[in-house]
Amino acid sequence: IIPYPKEVKLEGQDLELDARIPIVLDKKATDGDRFAAMELAKFIGEVTGQQPRIQQQAEKRMIFLSRSKPDRTLGAEGYSLKITSDGVIAQAVTEAGLFYAVQTIRQLLIKPAGSPLLKGITLRDWPDTKVRAAHYDTKHHQDNKQFVQDFIRDLARYKLNMLIWEWEDKFEYPSHPELGAPGAFTLQEMQQFTAYAKQYHIQIVPLVQGLGHAGFILKWPQFAHLREVPASNFEFCPLKEQSYTLLSELWKDAMAATPGSQYVHIGSDETYELGKCADCKKKESEIGRSGLYHLFVGKGAAFVQQSGRKAMAWEAPMGWAKGRLQVYGNDIKQEQPVVPRKGLILTESYDYETPDLKYAKQAKALGYPVYAYDPNPGIEQLFLPY
Repeated sequence: IIPYPKEVKLEGQDLELDARIPIVLDKKATDGDRFAAMELAKFIGEVTGQQPRIQQQAEKRMIFLSRSKPDRTLGAEGYSLKITSDGVIAQAVTEAGLFYAVQTIRQLLIKPAGSPLLKGITLRDWPDTKVRAAHYDTKHHQDNKQFVQDFIRDLARYKLNMLIWEWEDKFEYPSHPELGAPGAFTLQEMQQFTAYAKQYHIQIVPLVQGLGHAGFILKWPQFAHLREVPASNFEFCPLKEQSYTLLSELWKDAMAATPGSQYVHIGSDETYELGKCADCKKKESEIGRSGLYHLFVGKGAAFVQQSGRKAMAWEAPMGWAKGRLQVYGNDIKQEQPVVPRKGLILTESYDYETPDLKYAKQAKALGYPVYAYDPNPGIEQLFLPY
């Protein structure tokens, strides 16, 4: 079972599964409970050739999905599961917990010679972390609608609850549709993905790159004046007010495309050209390079927060340490530490972190939520593969 449950006990009494064993819901079952039941019924139908009934009338042998008398010590997303030869009892506090119980039932179903079996087991499970996210980077390719939906369901099977989706030009921004590549998803399509993911207890977080990774924007002649380096379309100048005006319009579009999401990710990693233009060189002499970086992140985060969402950014460890500056690279001058904007959520990136998560710990010590992330697990192992 992935992820492995907290408490597991084998019962030795397997349940032979067939379509005559119904899925039973509470009398007060919600739409979310019924969705979990339907997902289980479809899966059983794929294995046995016939879907079981979904009903609210108890029977002697049944798969009982219940939220009527849960063990509240399991928490909001926890669940308990008991499988014997007489049936299945799954209990949870919330719709999400019951949905995760169904995902575990799916993993326990095996099909040896003869009838499909559910292994006899008693277990209790709950997540260690509130946020369990995947980063979906489509800057260099465009997946079709079916692939995206399949991907969302695959994430849900393993109880992930957040999809940080890096769009770049794969979204047709209503305020600037020219930025969308041919075939880019429309506002309506993104809203449909968001609603689809919500059924599977996954929140889609739009990642619209700011500061660096801006080639999909700055390649256009009408935005070339916002570049940090005139000959390069990679990075915005953080001192040009029009940079924030443009990006705010794109972030606003992203919010409209993901109704109900709590976050917007403003990117801001790999800012290799920071401090190169004449104005930024002058400003750097006053506030340092980390000051330029945090100037952008602070203003971007402020817009997101004022719009009612929480801001995420890739952490660059410039100015996080208490009392003294910790920097990475050789070309960053020593300078006074900068206090980052309160409420900023940092998604720990790569290429500068140490095996003991030095910079993440610095940021966390200052009181900022930090999500450790290793995009190259075969190269840089910040932690063991799952």
